[in-house]
Amino acid sequence: EESVELVRRINCKPKFNMVVGDITDDWGASEDFVKMNEFFKKTGIPVLFSIGNHETKLRLSFDPGYNMEGFNNYLAAQKQINGLDKLLYSFNLGQWHFVAWPDPLRKGFFESHPHYFDWLERDLEKYKDRPTMIFQHVPIHPVGITPLVNYSESIPVKKELLKIFTRYGNVKYVLSGHVHIPVKASFKTA
Repeated sequence: EESVELVRRINCKPKFNMVVGDITDDWGASEDFVKMNEFFKKTGIPVLFSIGNHETKLRLSFDPGYNMEGFNNYLAAQKQINGLDKLLYSFNLGQWHFVAWPDPLRKGFFESHPHYFDWLERDLEKYKDRPTMIFQHVPIHPVGITPLVNYSESIPVKKELLKIFTRYGNVKYVLSGHVHIPVKASFKTA
């Protein structure tokens, strides 16, 4: 309630609020999404989501095959708050291009969704003349801060993303969340 009140007192009207994952804290329970959406609606600001690791069951696996069932609660909550039902999407607003990149940190996700990298490549190329901001849950860096090595994406995924992010020169910012344990590492990441 305090956070909602602070948002409502902002001296400007933001075009949108992007939540970069960890929308809930009970591994994607539908009742938690319902409660969070109630809070988001009270802000009076359009809300967008980028999926993180708390929006699905902890042991969710995509091996073998392509199974989207584990995202049902997330997608239903997203549809209810803003009409979308996508893990990966982009949009333009003013001169900027925005990309919501999914990163649920679940076994086999990127192996069963390799087409997402192709989509990202085509999207960034299509909008190479627009400054672009990427929203993703898990930071693209660092490597070497001990708690983050096993608390982030694999090195091949990070390398592939960095390669795509830097190819056209339009990605100006990559905003992420995820790092709330430990505080010392989150300051280094910030």
